[in-house]
Parts: sequence; C-alpha cells; structure tokens
Amino acid sequence: MSIIDELGYLFIAFGPSLSLFFFTVARNPHEVIVMIVGAFFWNLSLFFASIIRVIVPPLKDEPAWSVPFAVMFQELFRYAFYKLLIKADDMLALISEDTSELRKHKLAYVAGMGFGVASGAIMFSNVLKSAAGPGTVGIFGDSNYFILQSAFGASIFVLLHICWGVLFFDAVRNKDWIKLVIALSSHMLASSLTLLNSWYSPVYSLVFCAILLVLLAIYSLHTAGANFKKLHYVLIPFIKTS
Repeated sequence: MSIIDELGYLFIAFGPSLSLFFFTVARNPHEVIVMIVGAFFWNLSLFFASIIRVIVPPLKDEPAWSVPFAVMFQELFRYAFYKLLIKADDMLALISEDTSELRKHKLAYVAGMGFGVASGAIMFSNVLKSAAGPGTVGIFGDSNYFILQSAFGASIFVLLHICWGVLFFDAVRNKDWIKLVIALSSHMLASSLTLLNSWYSPVYSLVFCAILLVLLAIYSLHTAGANFKKLHYVLIPFIKTS
C-alpha cells in the first residue's frame, strides 16, 4: 500500500474526530489535558482487561467472552475518570472561561473524545500496520475493502465514545438510571456486534453502528441542552448559499 493510501484510510478513521478536536477542543489547553488523561484511562482499562484475559484461560481462547469484559473495564474506568473530574472540577472552573452548566457537558464530551481516540488508535493501528505490507488484502477470499471497512469502523467508534461519555457523565451526575442503562447497553451491543464479522460481512455491523451513532448523537445533543426547534436558523444560511 502506498503512503497516500495509508493517509487516506487514516483520515477516514480519524478525520471527523480530528475536525471536532481542532474546532472545539484545541483552543482550550485544560480541555486538551482532559482529553489526554481520558485516553490514558482508556488505555488503563485495556491494560487491566488484558491482565484478566491472560489469567483466565477461557477469555484468551474465546473472544465472545473477552469483549464483554473489555467493555465492562472501559465503563469502570470511565466512572473512575468521572470521579477524578468531579474532584478537579473546582480547579477547572477557575481556569475555564466557561462557567455555565454547559461546561460539565463539554468536559464529558472531551473525556469521551479521549476514550474514543485511544480506542480508535488501538482498533486501527494494527490493521494499518499490517496493510503496509508485505502481503495482499483479500488473498484468502476476504473482502478487498477490509481496510476501508476497518477505517469506517474506527471512525464510528470514536464518535460513539463521545456520545457514551456525554450520556454516562450526565446519567451518573443526575442519577438517571435509564440513561445509564442506554449508554452501557448500547456500548456492549455495538462492541459485541463486531464479533459477527468473522461469519458475516462487516458491512452489517457498520450499518447498525452508524444508525446507533445517529440516534445516540441526537440523544446526546438533547442531553446537553440542544434546541432542535431552532435548528432551521442554523440551516437557513447554508440553504440560501447553495
């Protein structure tokens, strides 16, 4: 694979999250730190899940058992990160220019982005490294679009983690157990569906995860206080210029 191809796949996987980072996070140094710490916590969850996978032989031999454990550790460390942010909230409020209620949702958004970028990097880096060669994708009858499907999958999961972060933090803060169940169950479902890629085309899980992303994105925006009734005020300038 050429360098141009690798860059193309890389931007498919991380282009949307990279755009969100530069337009919404990069200007605030403390939010960049929160994002980096969030990525560190996700890697900690992977580390502990890997230890359990090595200790318990059935988890090593059967991915259907290891994936739920990995998801549970991710959510446990998301909760640990939430508790850490709560303790540091007063200090963050002093250095933040935003003192509104929206700041809490922004921190959840940034934390979710950190989790998502770390998750996407682990998901896609090995695929991209293997695709660099030597070898040919599809030589054993696999899809020639495997790398492209992996890139879209990584991109979707990065954005899903942002939604899960917003929903999870708000659910724990307000003790909204229904919202918490939605966040946890959708994470478990989306991750478990990837296990079907060994038997069926990855397109099925991608389509489902994309639909799930749209629904959770709408729910996350509603949770953060977005007013969909005023959406047409945002769209009118784009419609007039098109």
